[in-house]
Amino acid sequence: MATKSFYETMVIDTQEAGANLARAIEDYEKYGPYVPGPVQGVTEDPEDLDKFMGVSR
Repeated sequence: MATKSFYETMVIDTQEAGANLARAIEDYEKYGPYVPGPVQGVTEDPEDLDKFMGVSR
């Protein structure tokens, strides 16, 4: 659960940041919005999750 708002003012204070924003807008106009595909490799196995998180029991 998020503990901080994601709605913050975007700071475009360098030429590189401006160019990145322009590129993002161009990509959006060309390809449309980003739509992530289905998630793969999901597990609910406690042992696998412990290994992934580095928990030893």
